[in-house]
Amino acid sequence: MTNLNGQNSDLIGFLPTNPLTTGSSVNQSIAVKCETRSGLWHTRTNLIATASLFVTAMASVAAVAFWFGLQTATPVASALDGSRIPPEVLRATATHGGANLAVATGPVSEESDGIFFLDYITGNLQCWVYNPRIQQFGARFETNITRELPATKNAEYLLVTGAAQPGPTASNARPGGCLVYVVDVKSGLFAAYTMPWTRAAETSGQTQQGPLIFVQGGQYRAPLPGGAVKKPSALSKEKPGADKPQDPNPPAAKDAK
Repeated sequence: MTNLNGQNSDLIGFLPTNPLTTGSSVNQSIAVKCETRSGLWHTRTNLIATASLFVTAMASVAAVAFWFGLQTATPVASALDGSRIPPEVLRATATHGGANLAVATGPVSEESDGIFFLDYITGNLQCWVYNPRIQQFGARFETNITRELPATKNAEYLLVTGAAQPGPTASNARPGGCLVYVVDVKSGLFAAYTMPWTRAAETSGQTQQGPLIFVQGGQYRAPLPGGAVKKPSALSKEKPGADKPQDPNPPAAKDAK
């Protein structure tokens, strides 16, 4: 069957063109495209918003960490203030030695500090004490270590100090707040000294002087080659004459026969 346009509507597979249907399909295609573009825009917007939130969160964390660091550092900085440092932190000793001289520092009292000088050539040991009340050296003590440590050729010494808590005494003078140790490298002997300290004289700013007092000593190892010396009686535990053999038959016993 042929229509007026000469088109056979009965042909198998023939689909007549419907303008309405075609327009609808085009509209649907445009709608899909618009909807796709809208979805992509929303996706990009969500990604940008997520990235912004992440950056904001990291910035907040960094700010909190910085603030916490400042809060933590503040007490440390405050603790370094000289008025808040405990007295024991300010107690410092030092020592140094050269070819012919050694020096060391140590506390003499709760307020005063002493500096020790040891002359290797003469064996003279001195202690000068600085008194902060009068802002100058107000005491001087000395001795010669060769009485306890016999001089050796090209003597070598070590000089260190150590804090010592003096006990109560009946007199006004009592041992100072440190011991000074002299070590003879070659002979293997050592000796410790202190000084008589009067607190009342320190408080009133009076000058103090006198000899350094030998406390005790000993031998910490055998002498080095060429450093052997006779051990002084002050460092020996043996009584004088104890190394002499006794006569099994004393004269009194012989006369009794």
